[in-house]
Amino acid sequence: MIWGYDRNRLFWIVPFVLICCQRGLFAQTPFLDQARSHFAQWDTNKDGEISATEIDRAISNPKTQGPTAAAAVSIRRALKGKKIPVEHLTMDKLVQSVPRPADQKTKIPDYEGMYNNSLKKIHGSRTDLFGTEPPNLDSISQGRLGDCYCLAPLGAMLHRNPNQVKSMFIPSTDGKVLVQLGKEKVEVPPLTDGELALFASTKTQGIWVQTYEKAMGIHLAAKKKQLTTPIGAVGAGGSAGTALGLITGHRFERFSCKPFKDATLSESDKNAKLASLRKGLGAAVEDKRLICGGTPKEVKVPGVTPNHAYAILNYNEKTDLVTFWNPHGQNFKPKGEPGLEFGYLVAKGKFQVPLKEAVTWIVGFSWEMKEPKASAE
Repeated sequence: MIWGYDRNRLFWIVPFVLICCQRGLFAQTPFLDQARSHFAQWDTNKDGEISATEIDRAISNPKTQGPTAAAAVSIRRALKGKKIPVEHLTMDKLVQSVPRPADQKTKIPDYEGMYNNSLKKIHGSRTDLFGTEPPNLDSISQGRLGDCYCLAPLGAMLHRNPNQVKSMFIPSTDGKVLVQLGKEKVEVPPLTDGELALFASTKTQGIWVQTYEKAMGIHLAAKKKQLTTPIGAVGAGGSAGTALGLITGHRFERFSCKPFKDATLSESDKNAKLASLRKGLGAAVEDKRLICGGTPKEVKVPGVTPNHAYAILNYNEKTDLVTFWNPHGQNFKPKGEPGLEFGYLVAKGKFQVPLKEAVTWIVGFSWEMKEPKASAE
């Protein structure tokens, strides 16, 4: 008898097939193909799960290339995502998540979408360090790492003097680049495909920004006691002021805006604090010293990114306007009168804010000082 007509076999075969279809076990996509082929290799401690540390090591491996790198980046973005927390990521969980259900309410990471975006970025990346033009602030767009704190001071330096930024990079014939971070020189190996997908981009202006990010990661990883990759180190977050001090080799000074959120503070005391802030910002701008600012975890102003570092490109004492630059380089148009209620007009990450309004939503400012940074800082 032909097995397909054996009722006893059909009794268990049909339910098995239905279960497999529901769980996506028969699904075949480019992302899943890569995940299936490399999951065991990425799972270095063989516990059946992929951790952020394990996938960072895979991404940092030069042998992880093309579609394989794109799949690894997709998994990392899912593990590090805040909107849809992912824990104990097994191959079975990946299979159940791909393809993603059409139901938008289902809280499952878009692995395939992240895979496709990463692969597109890998294939579209230039391999030369610089383009035909000097580094340009308008070309920068922050990538998929939480490293705004090191991009903000770089953006401030780039706005001040593009040639100074370009002079930080010394390429060698073996593909490595020596990056000058203040007094320190960091040797940076060639970028991996996964790093190209995760780091920032400069459109058609080469890979100098990504190289800078990797140099910062190498520096930070060397400072940590536990073993970590450059991606893991630079993506762990940090202080824009500390990064500013590192790349300039100078001390920096912080100004806290916390008092402006204190309802008990008198108007005269607030005016005195504002006067002090105006003096500090004005002097820094006049001396062409770098300035950065940061936002808290929650910001109610539309278009302003929470828990984020910004470069301060200018402060005009006559108009009392502060010019900010967001490393994401995005555009934003208020749906009403520009201000605290509707946000500010943003073009390529740049926007102007009255200082009296800025201090109500910014955590504080950090500006470069003229004195050299102490070795212990």
